[in-house]
Amino acid sequence: MDIDQFWQLIEQSHAETSTKAMRIDWLQGRVSELGAEDILDFQVWIEIMERRSSQWDLYAAFCNLLFEGSGDAFFGFQYWPIGQGRESFEMIVASPDRLSELNQVRVFRDAVIRGRGSRRKVTWSDDEYPSFEDLASVAYRAYASKDEMSSVSYEEVIYILRQRVDAKVDLGQYGIGVWGEQWDVDDRRELLRRLPMTAHCLGIS
Repeated sequence: MDIDQFWQLIEQSHAETSTKAMRIDWLQGRVSELGAEDILDFQVWIEIMERRSSQWDLYAAFCNLLFEGSGDAFFGFQYWPIGQGRESFEMIVASPDRLSELNQVRVFRDAVIRGRGSRRKVTWSDDEYPSFEDLASVAYRAYASKDEMSSVSYEEVIYILRQRVDAKVDLGQYGIGVWGEQWDVDDRRELLRRLPMTAHCLGIS
C-alpha cells in the first residue's frame, strides 16, 4: 500500500460515513480485506503521520485552542487531523498555527469562550470533539482477524505487528516524542510571536 492508497482509504471512510464509530467500522472492514503486508503498510503510514504531527508548536496550538494540556489528550488529538484527510493534515503539520482554520476547532473554541473560558461548561459528543484515537487500533484489529492469527491473543498480535513495523521502517527519522523547540505554551507573548493566528483567535494582540 503506497501513501496515495492510504489517503484514499482515509478520505473514502470520511465521505461514506457520518460518525466516528461508523468510520472505524468501515475502515476495519476494508483494512481486514487486505493482505497481511498491506495491513502492515496501513499501520506504517498511520505511525508516520502520528510522528509527523508530534510537534511542540502543534501541541501549543492544541493546548490553547482546545483548552486542554495533557499528553494523553494530545495523543488522541493527533489522529484527528489524519482523519480529516490529506489536505488538512499536510496544512497543519506544515503550519501548526493553521489549526485555528479548521471549522470544528473554531466551533469548539468559540463555545468555550462563550462559557467564560471554562471547558467544563461545554458539552460535546464524541463525534464533535477533535479526537480520533480509535484510528490507532484499526490495523491491529484487522491483523488479528487474519486466519494465521486465530490462535494468537490480541496482546500478541499487537507485539507481532509492532515488531514488523519496526523492522520495516525507521520511525526515528520522523522524530521521537514531541519534537521542536519547547516553550511555555501559556506565555501569551510567546504565543503571539510563534503562533500569531492562534493568538488572535484568542483575542491576544
